[in-house]
Amino acid sequence: MPFELARRYSRLPRWSRLCLQALAAALGTGLALAVFALLATGEAEFRPFGQDWRWLSLTCFAALNLVAAVLGNRAYDAYRTWEDARLPSAGEFFRNHALTRLVGQSIGMTLRACEPELPDADARTVHRLAERAERDWPEIAAQEHARERLPEIRDDRLLAFVRDPQRPALSDDQVADLLALLHPDDLDEAPEFADPATGPRVRQAIARRFGEALRQALKRDFAHRGEAAYGMWLDIAGELLAQGAAGLPSTDDNARALESVRVTLSLGLPVAGADAAEIRARMAAQAERLDGVYRAVRAEGRASRRLHGITHGRLALVALLVVAVGLSGWHLHQRTQGTLEAGQQRSDARLAAIEAQLREALTPKQAGEDPTQRQLPPELIAKARELAERGNTEQQAVAAIALKQHAEADRLIQDLKRDPLAETFRLLTLEGGNWYNAGEFDRAIGPFEQALALRPEEPAAMNNAAIAHVQARLGDIAAHQREAISLLTQAQGTWTREAHPAEWAGTQNNLGLAWADMPIGDRAENFGKAIAAYGLALEIQTREANPEEWAMTQNNLGNAWLFMPTGDRAKNLGKAIAAYGLALEVRTREAHPAGWATTQNNLGLARADMPTGDRAENLGKAIAAHGLALEVFTREAHPADWAMTQNNLGNAWAQMPTGDRAENLGKAIAAYALALEVHTREAHPVDWASTQNNLGIAWQFMPTGDRAQNLGKAIAAYTLALEVSTREAHPADWALTQNNLGNAWRDMPTGDRAENLGKAIAAYKLALEVRTREAQPTKWAMTRFNLGVAYWAREGMGGGWPDLRLAIASVRATESVVTEADFPYDYRNRIAPALQALRTAWLQDGHGTQAEFDAIPPAE
Repeated sequence: MPFELARRYSRLPRWSRLCLQALAAALGTGLALAVFALLATGEAEFRPFGQDWRWLSLTCFAALNLVAAVLGNRAYDAYRTWEDARLPSAGEFFRNHALTRLVGQSIGMTLRACEPELPDADARTVHRLAERAERDWPEIAAQEHARERLPEIRDDRLLAFVRDPQRPALSDDQVADLLALLHPDDLDEAPEFADPATGPRVRQAIARRFGEALRQALKRDFAHRGEAAYGMWLDIAGELLAQGAAGLPSTDDNARALESVRVTLSLGLPVAGADAAEIRARMAAQAERLDGVYRAVRAEGRASRRLHGITHGRLALVALLVVAVGLSGWHLHQRTQGTLEAGQQRSDARLAAIEAQLREALTPKQAGEDPTQRQLPPELIAKARELAERGNTEQQAVAAIALKQHAEADRLIQDLKRDPLAETFRLLTLEGGNWYNAGEFDRAIGPFEQALALRPEEPAAMNNAAIAHVQARLGDIAAHQREAISLLTQAQGTWTREAHPAEWAGTQNNLGLAWADMPIGDRAENFGKAIAAYGLALEIQTREANPEEWAMTQNNLGNAWLFMPTGDRAKNLGKAIAAYGLALEVRTREAHPAGWATTQNNLGLARADMPTGDRAENLGKAIAAHGLALEVFTREAHPADWAMTQNNLGNAWAQMPTGDRAENLGKAIAAYALALEVHTREAHPVDWASTQNNLGIAWQFMPTGDRAQNLGKAIAAYTLALEVSTREAHPADWALTQNNLGNAWRDMPTGDRAENLGKAIAAYKLALEVRTREAQPTKWAMTRFNLGVAYWAREGMGGGWPDLRLAIASVRATESVVTEADFPYDYRNRIAPALQALRTAWLQDGHGTQAEFDAIPPAE
C-alpha cells in the first residue's frame, strides 16, 4: 500500500505536489506549535536550553520538514522517470528474439538427431517438424497458446536446463505440447507417426537432449556474436535479484518493487540482428541506467523513511543492491575479461596445439604399416595425458586413441555423436581413425566412407578410406583393392606432385600396396604396376629427407619383387633381398623394432624361395630370419604378426631338404597349429585359409605314420581352405590349393586308385584355368608337371597309350619355363629325370619309336 501511494503521488503534476507539500509543511508547523504550547507549561528541569529552547526546537523541526519535502520531491521525480522508461512486455523471457531463435534451433537439431533411427515416413515427418521449429519458433512462442502450454521454456526456469543438461528438460506432457505446437495442421494434437514406437522415441529424445542442445547453442552464440548469451546474462541477473530478495517479507509492495527492477533489467535486451558493437553499447547504457536507478531508489528510501516510516524504500534498496552487486561484477568482468580471455586463450591454444600434434601422428598416411605397433615419443604421450585431463570431450577422445584406450575413445565419440550440434565429418573421421589405430581396418571403413560422403572432394578423406580398404581382411578383397585404387587415383587429382609432393608420394606408395594385394587379374601386371608406383614414391621419399617413409617403401618394393610370378625368379628374389637390406639400414631393432621384425620376416620369405645356391643353406637363413622376427613379434604384444611369422617359419621347416624329414615336418605342423590359434576363420579368414593350405602340404609329405591317414588330413585341410579361397574372391590362392589337392589325391594309396587319379587330374585342370603360362609361367609349369605325373600314374592303372602321351606332352611343356639355366635344382631333380623315365616307358612298352617320342608336341 505505501509503495502504491508513492507511485500515484509521483504521477501528480508538479504544482499539485507543491501544494500538498505546502499543506504538509503547514500541518507540521501547526503540530509543532501545539507541542510547543504543551511543553511551555512543563517544569524547569525539563528546559535544557533555558527559556529559548522552544524557539530553537520549532525552528529545527520546520527546517527538517522543509528539507524532507524537497528530497522527497526529487526522489519521486527520479522514480517517475524510471517508471516512464519501462516497456510493457519487458519482463517476458521471449522478448529476447535471438535467444528464442536459438531455442527453436535447439529443438530442431534435437529432432534431426532422431531422423536416422526412424522409418522413412516418420523421418520425413520429424524433418518437417524440425524445419518448422528452426524457422518459425519465435512466432510460435509469442502466441498466448504457447505461453499457456509451455511455461517451462518461456521464463527464467529455462536456466535450470542449461545448468543441468543431464536431467530431462521437459516432462512427457510438455514434450507432447511442444510437438503439438509444431504441428501446422492442429495445434491441439501431436503429429501422428506411422510406427507406434516413433512417438515415444522422439519424445524421449527431446526430453533428454534439449537442455544439452540449448547449452551448446548458447556457447556457440557467445563465441560468435553473443546476442542470445547477453539476454541470458540479463535473465541470470534477474534470478540473482530474486535470490537476493528471497529473505524479504512477501508483501505486495516488495513484489512490485522487485518486478520493477526486473523489468528494468530487461530494457537492455538487444534487438534481433544487432551486431557486436551495438550489443556492447547497449550493455554500457544498461549499466549506466541501472546505476542511476539505484541512486534514485536509495534517495527514495531515505526520504520515505523520514517522511512516512515505511519499509518499501528499504526493500527496494536491498533489491537494487543485488543488482548493483551484479553490475559491479559485470564491470569487473569487463575490466578483467581481457586478462581472463588471454589466459584462457593461451590454455585453449596449448590444448588445441596438442590435439593437432596427436591428430597428425595418428592420421593414416601409408598403408602397410601396423598402427598398433606405433610408439609415440614419451613427450607426446605426456601431452596426451594432459589433454585427457584438461581437454574437452573431443580432445579427450583424441588422447584416448593416442594412449591406446580405444574402447574409451569409442565411448566418448559415440557420446559426441549424440550431440545434435556436433560436426559430423570431424567425428566420423575421428571414429574411423580410432578403429584404424586399433588395427581393426575393416571396422574403420564405415566411418571413413561416411565422412567421405559428406566431403566427396576432400583428398584426405579419400586417402583415409583408401588405406582402410587396402588393409581390409574381410569380405571381397578384390573389391576392397579396386575401391582403394579408385580413391587414390582421385586424390592425386588434388594432391599433385608439384603442389603436394609428400602427399603425392604417400598415395603412390598406397597405390603400390593396392596393386600388390589385388588377388584377381594378371598378377604379373599387377605387381608391375606396384613396382612402378613404389619407384615414383622413392623419387620423393629419399633416405635423407624421409628416412622412415623411404625404408617402408623399400620394404614394400621388396615384397613386390618377392611375389612377382614372371621373369627370372632368382633375379627377382635378389632384388627383393637387396631392397630388404636397404630397409634394414634404417629399420634397426633399436630404433624401429616392429619395422625391423617385419622386414626380417620378409627377408626370410625371400631366402626360403631362392631357387639358386645351396637349398638347405637358404632355408637355414630363412629360419634364422623368422626366428629374429619372433623375438619382437611375441604373441602377447603382436598376436597377428606372431601368427603370420609362425606360418612362414612352418613353411621353411616344411621345405628343409636336410636333417630328419619327419622331424622337420613335425616342426612345421606345430608352427601352423600355433598360427591357427590366432588366425581364426572368423577374425582372419584369408590368413586362416592360407595356413590351412600349408598344413595340408605338411601332412601330405609326412614320411612317417599311416600314409592314407596323413593324406586324409591333407585333403581335409585343403577342402577347408577352399571354402574361403574361392575362385571369385581369391583366384590365385584357389588355384594353389587346387594344385595341392590334386597332389594329395594323386598320392592317396587307398580306395579306388583310378578314381583318386581322376580327382587329381580334375583338380590340376581347374588350377590351370587360373595358372596360365602368360600370367603365372612358373606356377603353370609346376601344375603342368603335376598333371603329367598323374596321367603317367593312370597309364599304369590301365589308361594305356593315350594317358602316356598326355603325360609326355605335359612334362615336356614345362621345359620352356623350367630351364636348367634358370631353375637348375628343379630341372635336374625333377624335369629331366621325369622325361627320361617317360622316354623309357614309351620305348619299353612298345608305344612307339624314339622319333615318335621326340615328335610329341608339348601341351599348351
